Formats: sequence, C-alpha cells, structure tokens
Amino acid sequence: MVMTALWRVAGLAAALLLAGCAARRPAARWQVTPVERGHVLVPPRAQREPAEFRLKKARAGGKKNCRIDTREVSLRWRGRDAMVRAEVKSLAPIPGTWIPGTAMPGTGDPVVVASNWFDDVLRPGLKSQAKAGCLAESEVLPLEQRLIDRFSLPSGALYRLRYGEYALRGYVDLEPQFHLRAVEPVREQGKVTGYLTSFYELRAAPKGGVVVSAAGSEANIAGMIQKGQAADSEVLHLPAGMTYLRLFFRSWSISGHRRIALIAAGSAEAREKASAEFETDPEGFCSSAAARGAACVAVPKEMVIGAELRVRANGTDQYVPVGGSVNDLLRSMGVRETNAVLATLAISRWYEGKLVPVEFDRRDAAVLGLVLMGGEEIRW
Repeated sequence: MVMTALWRVAGLAAALLLAGCAARRPAARWQVTPVERGHVLVPPRAQREPAEFRLKKARAGGKKNCRIDTREVSLRWRGRDAMVRAEVKSLAPIPGTWIPGTAMPGTGDPVVVASNWFDDVLRPGLKSQAKAGCLAESEVLPLEQRLIDRFSLPSGALYRLRYGEYALRGYVDLEPQFHLRAVEPVREQGKVTGYLTSFYELRAAPKGGVVVSAAGSEANIAGMIQKGQAADSEVLHLPAGMTYLRLFFRSWSISGHRRIALIAAGSAEAREKASAEFETDPEGFCSSAAARGAACVAVPKEMVIGAELRVRANGTDQYVPVGGSVNDLLRSMGVRETNAVLATLAISRWYEGKLVPVEFDRRDAAVLGLVLMGGEEIRW
C-alpha cells in the first residue's frame, strides 16, 4: 500500500511537471499584428532579421554541392535538409509606393518592394537546381511554400510571393486549389434576359499541372435561379497532356473582341515559352497555338472567366477571387456587418502540413484584411 501511494504521488508530480512545461511552451499559432497600413502575419516559428532556419526533408535526394548564395538570400543543402538565410524585410511593401490599378480590389496593399529577390533570384535558382538534379521538379513548389510560411510579412505580400505578381503581370497560374467561374449573358431574340454562371473544377494531373472538369451552373433569368450542369466550353476540351494552365485576365486584343485568355502547355517550362510568345503577339499565338505545341482558349469579350481559391467556411466549401480576403469571404456569404463576427471568428491556416490557428486581437478589424492563401478553415 505504501509503495502504491508513493507511485501515485510520483506520478502526480510528474504530471504536474509536464503540465507546467506545457504551460510554458505556448502552442504554435499564426499571429496577425496590426500596423499603420494594415497588418503583418507572423508565422508560428517567427525569425529575427535576417531569418535563418532549417527546412527538414525538403528533398528526397540529389547532389550535395547545390547552393544559392547572394547578399539577400542563401540556400544550401545539408543532406535532405535546406539551410536558409534570408533578408525578409526587403520583400515587404514600401509605404507610399502603391501603383494605382495594380492592387486587387479590397486589399489596398502596395506592390512595390525594395528587392523581389524571391522572384528574381530564388525561384529561378530553384528551377536551375531542379534541372541540375539537386532536387526533383515536383519538390520545388512545396519548398517555395515552406519558405514563404517562415516569412513575417503582410498576408497580401505572402500571397503574391506564392502566386506571383498577378496584378502587375496580368495572369495567374492555375493549381488544384483553384476553380474557374465563367459568366456569360443569356439571350432571347437578341436581348439579354439573364446570366449563366458556370463552374469548372481543377484537379491535380498525374504528371503535374491540372485537369479541368465541369461542375454545376446557375442561370439567373428574370430573377429566377435555375441550377444545372456547367456549360460546354473550350476549357473542357484542351488537348491531352496540356495540363499547365495560365489564365490571363487583362485586355490584350487590339480589335477588342477578346479580353481574357487561357494558355495551356505540357510542362511548366513549355508554359513559360508559350506565355512569352503570347505576350509578343496574342492574336497570332492563339491562331497558331496547336502548331507551337500549346493551346489557347480566347474568351469572348462578353464572357468573363475568373480564378477563385477554395477555403472551408462554416463546414462548406467556399471560393474567394484572386487576392481575396476574409472580408471578401464574409461578404460573399451574406455577412453585411463583417465587424460583428470578430467575437466568434476562428481561422486556421496551413503550416508544415497542419492546420494551425490564427491569433488576433478581436477588438481590431485588421484580421478582416487577411488575404487567403487557399485551404484555410474559417468559422464564426
């Protein structure tokens, strides 16, 4: 009996000690920190400037002598682990340098940075390493995401690092977390009587890129909503193997008959080549895309096709436009007074393969400007 009691006391003491350690070791969380012109999103493992960290198991194998080494960013390999040193502050938007017309509606984020070494140095460097056999092509994008997740920056800046300077370039590369929304007029005897909205799902292709499939549709005719199948479209009939898609959403036709185009190619490298040819001569490229080993869907002027990111909201799949924020999501779901949900709002964001809570001051609406990366879970 005495020994049993001693074991119980020892066990209780150990439990209290572990509980105390747990209390002193706060759970990993994202942190939204309000600043004068918006907010900064601080990752669970925040780094001092310059940021120095190790990304474990960032590659399956490869050569050991690959490295990127500049003043602003250094990446070298230690076995399968990536050793990184980065000057993150130079990627932060510079106050007062916003270029009118380049920020997405609702974000107000500046887009000018001191040095976009992520796009200009790191991304090309990783592609070169993949060609040299330092890491697999399929490992580049996950590595980029893990790098971005270690940077303390405004969420809009993090989004642009991940998906590119879409507002400046006028295009976005499509991935499985997107879907396409197409809106076109419905006519009767030449008059517009309503609009048809069709949705097209994107799923990961076996060898990279995405495959497009038809989802549902909503026809709004004279105020009456009719649901059905997405309209047949050229996006559903891309040539086999053309799975690397880039959506251009700016005006480009001299004649004015087209203003959106979808470029498709058989690899990321081929997409870059096709995109450069398209930029040089949009009309000529789209008329001869097949002969160039690519595909081009030229969208009629009266139709709009946009890319939207999937998030989970109150247990349902919802979509926000490119660069969309928490505020955009709430309004799309019918919440008019978005500040009213701050008391119950809960957001989880992906970090190192897990959904991690986002912590924020419920008295400050800065969190409503949080730009969504795709895959978040949100409740209120």
